[in-house]
Amino acid sequence: MSALDDIKTELNTLFSAITGIGNVIDKIPNLAVWDKTLDAFVKDGKINFLLYTTKTRKVNASNNGAEQSVKRDWFVIAAMSFNWQNESEKTFDNLVELLCSTFNNGTNTDLNHKIHAHTPIETIGEKKEMMICNILCHVQEFGFETVE
Repeated sequence: MSALDDIKTELNTLFSAITGIGNVIDKIPNLAVWDKTLDAFVKDGKINFLLYTTKTRKVNASNNGAEQSVKRDWFVIAAMSFNWQNESEKTFDNLVELLCSTFNNGTNTDLNHKIHAHTPIETIGEKKEMMICNILCHVQEFGFETVE
């Protein structure tokens, strides 16, 4: 297993423990396989997922050129079906707060010794409403860095 696989395993564990987060997906789905994509996005009869992937990998090398540390930028997107009667916006906003507070609470900052540290997870841009699988959804993007 690679270092990246180890980090993803720890992130899956961390994200999956958040109540209401939905399905946790650690790669961009193959949108050509529609049924599997829809299955990945749906939990308990509604779109409810958190997807994350790496955006960049940067190496900090020593004077002799040996790899010293690896910094990765991560992209996270959370989505939930819009439902006016069930106050889904309030539920989604609370989920965003819970995700940030769980990730940034100061415990397990090294993801069980898989990394040296991570930056706080932060929202990227504004919360949006967008169509996913022809269903209106609340969507929020996040970012953070890890250092191995």
